[in-house]
Amino acid sequence: MALAVSILFAASISFAAGVINIAGINEIHYYPDGLVIVDFDENMGGSPAACGAKNNNTLAFSTKTEEGKILYTSLYGADLAEKKVYAVGTGKCEHFSDIESLSWIKVKK
Repeated sequence: MALAVSILFAASISFAAGVINIAGINEIHYYPDGLVIVDFDENMGGSPAACGAKNNNTLAFSTKTEEGKILYTSLYGADLAEKKVYAVGTGKCEHFSDIESLSWIKVKK
């Protein structure tokens, strides 16, 4: 039962937001106010937020939360190690009016 719930939840996320499916990181932009923009080398699939349509290979987040600090550290490490990343957006442009916000990532081996 738990497996079915996990699969259904994961499927619903992929349709509600943009998905970067196993991509490298082109650039990480860190701003003094704690906001971060990540440019990937692949375009988003899934259902990206309409507000971020012009930036379809970019996601943003804030490092002002513990989760944001962990995301930044993980992405920075993945970039240094030249690892590929699976990233899921939130379906909203919360930090920049034209860039979908980042929800979570998975760093691939």
